[in-house]
Amino acid sequence: MDQPKAPSRLHLWRFVRGDEPSPAFEQWAYQDPTLQTQLGADLHLALISTDFYDAEAVWSLRERLGSYLRSLPGPRCRCVRLRDRDIVDMGSFNAPAPVFEQDREWSHEDVMDTLAEVRRRGEPRWWLWAARCTACDQAWLVGSEERQNDLYCLRRLDEKELRAIEDEDRWPQDFDSYERLLHLGREAGRRVRFADPLDSSLDCTMADLARARPGIKVGELASLLNLDIDLAAELARRAERQGGVTISFDEQSSG
Repeated sequence: MDQPKAPSRLHLWRFVRGDEPSPAFEQWAYQDPTLQTQLGADLHLALISTDFYDAEAVWSLRERLGSYLRSLPGPRCRCVRLRDRDIVDMGSFNAPAPVFEQDREWSHEDVMDTLAEVRRRGEPRWWLWAARCTACDQAWLVGSEERQNDLYCLRRLDEKELRAIEDEDRWPQDFDSYERLLHLGREAGRRVRFADPLDSSLDCTMADLARARPGIKVGELASLLNLDIDLAAELARRAERQGGVTISFDEQSSG
């Protein structure tokens, strides 16, 4: 296994990724006596001269630090370059903006191939699993959203959280519902539309969502599954008949 990165480098990455608020990073940077040696005089001067209340200046600093960090040797994985909560598309990788990367056009294999499954949640949360990176030892909570937008939702885990999963079957609740995965995909701009929705698994997905939240509104289903309201209503009626679930129809969709 590759050697883990120094704590100060990890701190720099947190700022570059957007996981560290500017005020907290500024306070830490002024207190770390090793930064000038690590960054070199020019980059260190740029850092301590940055006005952290100026969004453009902070953006510029993140870009410079990102270029520096990417130039350093490190593990073959992508873990340190992923946000604490991130989305990886199955197939090509499209990073949610803003990111401070110039070459983040990865395939999902670039991210997922080093993640070894540690434990799977199992039914009824079949989409949820925990993983550890074989290159850097980082642990992740993974939600596999394979029905609509084809993506992985990732959340960085600390060792205490991973031990709770392994030893006590106690899981963080971030991805406990499939509906949550669909919301995250939509918030990240994923808008998959089936070529023939009536000849698809969408009614089964609706039924599962309604089992998890009885009475879910057809308008919510339309939004989550990128459907127009009339088509969503037709599929929802099929889901009710075949799945024995309850879905709420408003006036707009009850005709």
